[in-house]
Amino acid sequence: MVRPCFTGLKGEHPEQIVASVIRALTRGQAARCTSNEQIRDAPHVDDLALAFVALLDCDAHCVVNIGSGRPLAIRDLVSRIADKIGNADLLRLGARMLRANELPLPVTDVCRMRKLGLRRIWDLVMGVDITIA
Repeated sequence: MVRPCFTGLKGEHPEQIVASVIRALTRGQAARCTSNEQIRDAPHVDDLALAFVALLDCDAHCVVNIGSGRPLAIRDLVSRIADKIGNADLLRLGARMLRANELPLPVTDVCRMRKLGLRRIWDLVMGVDITIA
């Protein structure tokens, strides 16, 4: 069984954090966000796809979590997006309330994934740059 984690870049729903910040900032509008202190595991979708393909040829009979395994502060992610687009002054951290059901720290345990030889290729900078380009 394969259990992927959150993907936060390419192909994201327009109301999710990455897509909504990119859309607002590229239109010259304020990007209203929570304080963005949440921590996430946000692998690039291409890394997830590569892991799925690699696991097709694998004889693992257990749950394999796939993700980056690295904590990412959402504040850092949206700041990187704002810096790349060039409208950091339009980023409004703390303008929205955190959802009541927001998970504080969902970071994927990728030790089984790594034992199978799977590694991430994309990092935050490359993923944001490709997504905005």
